[in-house]
Amino acid sequence: MDPNEDMSRKNSLNESVDTRDKVKVREMVHKLIISQLFYDGYQQIASQLIMLAHPDIPCPPSDRLVHLISLGLEEEQKRQGAKLTCISTKVGWIGGGLDLENQGDGLISAPEPAEYETVYVTAHKAPCRAGAINIDGSLVATGSVDTSIKILSVERMLAKSSDMETSEPQGHPVIRTLYDHAEEVTCIGFHPKDQILISGSRDCTVRLYDYSRTSVKKAFRVLNVNSISLPSASITKLYFSQKKFFSFYYYSGI
Repeated sequence: MDPNEDMSRKNSLNESVDTRDKVKVREMVHKLIISQLFYDGYQQIASQLIMLAHPDIPCPPSDRLVHLISLGLEEEQKRQGAKLTCISTKVGWIGGGLDLENQGDGLISAPEPAEYETVYVTAHKAPCRAGAINIDGSLVATGSVDTSIKILSVERMLAKSSDMETSEPQGHPVIRTLYDHAEEVTCIGFHPKDQILISGSRDCTVRLYDYSRTSVKKAFRVLNVNSISLPSASITKLYFSQKKFFSFYYYSGI
């Protein structure tokens, strides 16, 4: 082989690459992998990669990849060390009286996670996909894949979970169960002023329920999304205005 040609091939792997050009960077990585495999004696694997990657230049044996990875790992460790030093310096400055020398290994302990207590559990016949709380926090609504919607009283849920006896007996926490959608309920929301619950579903409808009526099961108003020529749409979010109902709804294709 011509020595000048061999030198040209080696220099092709050492040429600079614009790191902003991700395609060129990936091509260079593939070439370096092939050259490293040749260098380490894995000629068969390197030849197979050449057939798959089709590099635009020959890839002679080279250990440049190992060298670059070593440099990258060293730089990464330096940056991690600099970040830890910066955090320690900031912690030491706040308050001025923190003694880091007596803090064991110098690790910063995270705050304890908040503790939550389950006070009540209700179940749909299928997974629950949507939830909402009304503006004063007294009601919770859940929507399910089984097409049903449940409205629960927060006060009754708390009373059910409490061991203390109340002066008046509390009813069942689920105060309404609504069945009107034909498919999965994807979003629900309470009107900010009126006792109206609004739901959206994969059946491409938005339905409004007057839950002030104890016997309510069906919506008193139905809006069909198909009317705007998007039959595959699925309502995912609802937005309310200060008017009686809501200003608009937002949907996304599925």
